[in-house]
Amino acid sequence: MKTNEAYRRLIDAMVIISGRSVSAGRTITYGHPVRPDAPDSALSDEEKKLKAIFARLNDQDRQVLARAFLTEHQSGVHDVAALLQEATTNHNMKITWDGQTVGANPSSTMQNDLIKRVGGEDWEKI
Repeated sequence: MKTNEAYRRLIDAMVIISGRSVSAGRTITYGHPVRPDAPDSALSDEEKKLKAIFARLNDQDRQVLARAFLTEHQSGVHDVAALLQEATTNHNMKITWDGQTVGANPSSTMQNDLIKRVGGEDWEKI
């Protein structure tokens, strides 16, 4: 049995979200993950400390941390996929996407399909 289109669209939306990390983007663009539109006087003590730490790093180190932020962000999206899998499988939760009920993939899990799609695997192979 193949997965329905609503399920595929949900997983593909998660793939898009997993590739967008605010902290990673800020680090690449501004050199730190702290709110760039706020003056230093409006930052919390933690934000000021974090910004100071990033200021001491070289660009290569900031790039490494940006990739780590993205990896951690993807891990969070994976955790949400696992939660949705648990809720829809064991707790009678229903998800609709564009009016269509999202059915489960009978041969996999949401988090496994997410990992495969993030890795570029085609739906026909999943």
